[in-house]
Amino acid sequence: MRCINCNVNIDESLINCPLCNKNLSSETKNKLRIYPVYKNTESIRLKYNILILCCICISFISFFTNIFFFKNTFWSIFVIGISFYIYFFIKHTIYSNSRIGERIFYNFLVTSLILFLFDITTVNTGFSFNYIIPILVIGILFSINMMTFIYKFKWIDFFIYHIIFFLICISCFIYYLFNKTDLTSAWIIAIYFSVVSVLFIAIQFNKKLKNALMRILHI
Repeated sequence: MRCINCNVNIDESLINCPLCNKNLSSETKNKLRIYPVYKNTESIRLKYNILILCCICISFISFFTNIFFFKNTFWSIFVIGISFYIYFFIKHTIYSNSRIGERIFYNFLVTSLILFLFDITTVNTGFSFNYIIPILVIGILFSINMMTFIYKFKWIDFFIYHIIFFLICISCFIYYLFNKTDLTSAWIIAIYFSVVSVLFIAIQFNKKLKNALMRILHI
């Protein structure tokens, strides 16, 4: 229970507020009881089901239209990818209660997958993988850096995503090494920016990072 006058929590067994001595009648107690408001999950689930049904219908229509009328190019994969991305974006970004880092990471994965499919189904020049995806990585790393310093109390969450994108950059570097091809300038900048970001945050939050690692490792 909370006293409106003092704005403090009070034991429900008390009749008067110990600070202002204001009488807390049963009527006031009832008004002051704050219960969580739950969303109508049934209506939300129905909306998501309708949305996924629309995506499936669009996918089937575009696929069979592509197969029977436009056999030269497999353009339906883009329609399918974009329709499901819209569903994913609405469910896991706009109406999501998950953390910002999670939303950014999941959107990156889905966008990268669509771009990768674009590379495979077109002339296969690798433009998306070589340039667009690393530019996305740079933009995301910059955003995470900004959020790390705006929400300093959440630095450990953002640091984890820095490590994830650092591993993505390193895996791409290994991919280029095994294929014996040159790294594109976009990936070089992304790898460099990722390494610098991880090192900078590790130095900036040195003591906090050490304490967090000790807690995790039970040292």
